[in-house]
Order: sequence, then C-alpha cells, then structure tokens
Amino acid sequence: MPETGFYYGAMYVSYGLNIALGVALFILSNVIFDWGTTAFLILFVVSVMLTWTVIFRKSRLIWINLFVKYDKTKAPTKA
Repeated sequence: MPETGFYYGAMYVSYGLNIALGVALFILSNVIFDWGTTAFLILFVVSVMLTWTVIFRKSRLIWINLFVKYDKTKAPTKA
C-alpha cells in the first residue's frame, strides 16, 4: 500500500486534470457554441460525474510515473 503522501499527490494531479476538463468545456460551450454559463456548469458537473473514476485512475498513474521509472529487468515474467 502506497503511503498517504502518494494519494495527496494524486489528488493534486486530479485537480489539474479537472481544471483542464473545465477549461476545455468552457471553450467548447461558451466560445464555440455560445451556450452561456448555466449550460457550461451543467455540462461540467455531468462530465465530472461521468469521468471521475477515469480521472482518479489516470491521476494515480501520472503521479507514480513522475517518481518511479519502469525497470524491465524487475518485471514479472509470464509462467
């Protein structure tokens, strides 16, 4: 089990991914389609609710890959 700091770091990465999602949806809804702020907020909340598991997993993968490098010699072999 990774230490507590691992999950704190992954939380910050998750925050960054959600901000990136929010900026992308803001540009899509307000700049391109001109839907307004209410439509953006609804779209953002629904998108976060649908993708929270994916973002949670990706943030943990990004955080661990920043500090732990893959070592092919230590990889388990298929039996």
